[in-house]
Amino acid sequence: MANQNAGKYGVLAHKSLTVVLRDTNGQEITRAEHQTNDYGSFSGAFTAPRDRLTGQMSIEVEKMNQSQVWFNVEEYKRPKFQVEIAAPTDAVKLDKTVVLAGKAIAYTGAAIGGAKVKWRVERGVRLPYWCWWWQPPASKSIAHGSAITEPDGTFKIKFTADADQSVPAKNDPFFSYTLHADVTDATGETRSEERTVNVGFTTRQAMVTGNKWQTSDKPVELSVSTASLDGVPQVTSGKIAIHILKQPADVARMPLLCKNDWWRSGEEPQADPLKPSTWELGALVTERAFTTDAKGVAQVLVPLPTGIYRVSLETKDDFGTTVTARETVQVLDPHALHYTTKLPCVLAAPEWSVRPGETFAALWGTGYPTGRAFVELVCNGKPLRSYWTKGDSTQELIEQPVTEDLRGGFTLRVTYVRENRAYFNEHIVEVPWDNKRLTVQWETFRSKLQPGQKETWTAVLTGPDAISAIWAQPCRSSPASSLRTLARPTTARCSNVSAALKWVALPCQSLTSLGSQRARISMKPPSSFPS
Repeated sequence: MANQNAGKYGVLAHKSLTVVLRDTNGQEITRAEHQTNDYGSFSGAFTAPRDRLTGQMSIEVEKMNQSQVWFNVEEYKRPKFQVEIAAPTDAVKLDKTVVLAGKAIAYTGAAIGGAKVKWRVERGVRLPYWCWWWQPPASKSIAHGSAITEPDGTFKIKFTADADQSVPAKNDPFFSYTLHADVTDATGETRSEERTVNVGFTTRQAMVTGNKWQTSDKPVELSVSTASLDGVPQVTSGKIAIHILKQPADVARMPLLCKNDWWRSGEEPQADPLKPSTWELGALVTERAFTTDAKGVAQVLVPLPTGIYRVSLETKDDFGTTVTARETVQVLDPHALHYTTKLPCVLAAPEWSVRPGETFAALWGTGYPTGRAFVELVCNGKPLRSYWTKGDSTQELIEQPVTEDLRGGFTLRVTYVRENRAYFNEHIVEVPWDNKRLTVQWETFRSKLQPGQKETWTAVLTGPDAISAIWAQPCRSSPASSLRTLARPTTARCSNVSAALKWVALPCQSLTSLGSQRARISMKPPSSFPS
């Protein structure tokens, strides 16, 4: 139950509900009546029918919004064998032959010989994150064929890792070759497996990133990561060069219609006055060397004055081929009166999620010589405050103390009008309900000192007022009598299109307080669970 306008939320206690099970055609199969408990929850079970089509069925609560869930009901046949495809043993290069070895083996350990193998290879193109101006082509099938497994169940597949010649090598692409293999044994059972091999003009990929919020009073934090094309971290050394960007002579207003003529073009688009990532490099500010650790990461701290910069990374792979990456970083001065970058409207914040007791801060700015914006802070449909920024400044630091009343979040709106263009900025500032967050972790123990010992399950609750949460649900009376059962869900089993989800009651043995933020419940299962 929620009243967003009043900021009140609660549970539907002691409410009668009708739960309906529907088949793949939306027809009603059966229904059940339930009533929620003191804490708005209920549980039940349905059996999937045998006389209906398999597929996607649903369970919904009548006359309640957003109260429908979908699930798949499928025929289940226990597989008799599996297929494995090993990674290539030799280094793979573009335009060279790739050899992949597979094996079909029964779950009993016996080899599946004489099975038919049908395979195909699809080539996909992946580009680095900084190559935003180009969309790679769709995946394309480049090879296919068939084979027969050997008596020991093995088979080999060969194909050529042809490069896509339409993709410029200067954009540092790499190609993903995915092998799909379908193996059919003598009984007609088919098992499938796939293996992806990544190959590029280089054998390594690199990335440099920086936080969106960087200020001149602290060094700029840059994160560097290096890995193989398969994502395995690699230790490497290189350098970072930081250039200041050449800004446009004047601020450009936003066009009424955005043209994407450059889309799907391999060539980098010309400088766009509204996109700093396309601006030309200016003077070199500084260079820094880096070396990534065993996890393939490194942190680089660089003090920079207010401005907008391009960070360019360069390293080399095992064969001496140059690997590059880049990132655009803007450094702000929150206490300055004027915004110095030639952009029409900017809204930034260090964090868009704050907790009660903290102060939310955001910065609005415009690159025009003058400009005023209208700032609104709204919570649950009610204005917290609204005002116009000062006319003698082009930058405004927006601050809002966060109290308990703002839990659930509030909205920041900044409206700016210039040269017949309206710039609307709206962001939701999250204020989480972390004072009501509980985490449940299951632990298990069985003594091996003596045979026949029962297994003890322990539920550890972590969070504010965890002890009270245990008294509340599922226990409802005094501690001595209420800690007799604790419900937990078991795995839903599906056999011949007959499935049910059950809740099994476990006898509680003890309750242990681990402080105001943690509690432990110990229990032992019965000799057998319900079927």
